[in-house]
Amino acid sequence: MWHEIVNDTVDGIPVAVTFCPLCNSAIVFDKTLNDQLHTLGTSGMLRNSNLIMWEGQTETWWQQLTGEGIISQLAWHQLAFIPAQIISGDDFKANNPEGSVLARETGTGRRYGVNPYAG
Repeated sequence: MWHEIVNDTVDGIPVAVTFCPLCNSAIVFDKTLNDQLHTLGTSGMLRNSNLIMWEGQTETWWQQLTGEGIISQLAWHQLAFIPAQIISGDDFKANNPEGSVLARETGTGRRYGVNPYAG
């Protein structure tokens, strides 16, 4: 709920793991488009109640739900989806005993596990 985009590399593939807390859509994208690596962040904007992602190199806005560029030079381009699933932490650990997860100890003092948008 607190961090809507994670830029990372998984098995050598640069990925953006995205989550829109308003519509509960969790989508993973390949960050490479036209042989160029893009780093995604949150724009603070919404379109159709869905997160708009922002990329600083081209200043493109991307619709999180579709992966489509909607503003700037990459408008009408499409980020590639990477298949992903949401599973429990226990199931992940059982199936990936050597797997890594993001830590909650970020130093920000945020109340992880509590929905900041409740109500």
